[in-house]
Amino acid sequence: MLKAFNGEEKLIIAFWLWGVTGNMLFVFLFFLLTLAIRGSLTNSFILPIFFALFQFAYFIVSQIIIWRSAFNTYGNRGWGYVARFVVINSPLTFIIIFAIEYFFLFEINWK
Repeated sequence: MLKAFNGEEKLIIAFWLWGVTGNMLFVFLFFLLTLAIRGSLTNSFILPIFFALFQFAYFIVSQIIIWRSAFNTYGNRGWGYVARFVVINSPLTFIIIFAIEYFFLFEINWK
């Protein structure tokens, strides 16, 4: 992970493994967490809040990894610019996904 964080990882690995796959894993785990606490009306929101903070921290780290690894490509440097454009626009994507996750959590728990 240190190699990736320092920007020494190839862009294809940084983007698809750390960025896409890692963040999608968090979304999947969040929905599993939501389903696990679904039946409890007296559930604690400490676990989802802790998970959300951990998810946010991972998101920030993954975006730093992608940004720093942007120009470690096999050929066309244009992919580095595309990757950095995605990183710049990723907070909006994160907010949308985060809102959907928590809407799903509250919708299930308050019905």
